[in-house]
Amino acid sequence: MEKKFLSGLLLGFIIATTSVYLLETIDELIQEGDMIKGSFFLVVTVLYIPIGIWSIKTNSAVSYTILIVGTITLIVLYAVTRTDMAQAIGMEGGEIGNLGILSKVFQTAIVIIAGMIMYSNSRQQIIIQNRQVRRDK
Repeated sequence: MEKKFLSGLLLGFIIATTSVYLLETIDELIQEGDMIKGSFFLVVTVLYIPIGIWSIKTNSAVSYTILIVGTITLIVLYAVTRTDMAQAIGMEGGEIGNLGILSKVFQTAIVIIAGMIMYSNSRQQIIIQNRQVRRDK
């Protein structure tokens, strides 16, 4: 697939995920009054788009790796806080909500698309290196 298409798709899923986290932030901070969860969702909301844009602009393996690792961390943290393992980190296990499931679907797409871009970039570098080797002979 074309890199511009994948980059646009990636940005779309990042914006969608950020929107879900914004709704969670509003719910936790304003409606529930939970400053810890609300603050967590606020930080994710504020950082997701800039990190995504930085990844797309720099088109580097490091930036995409940070995006992928951060996103997987959020997915794992969600899974942990929905099970009995949440007690090990001092929390009660939460419910699996519609917004949570939606954000995990979006985040899975982010990981897959960022991985596809990284793979495409590495293949492109191999092709360029092979052309240079042929020219040097």
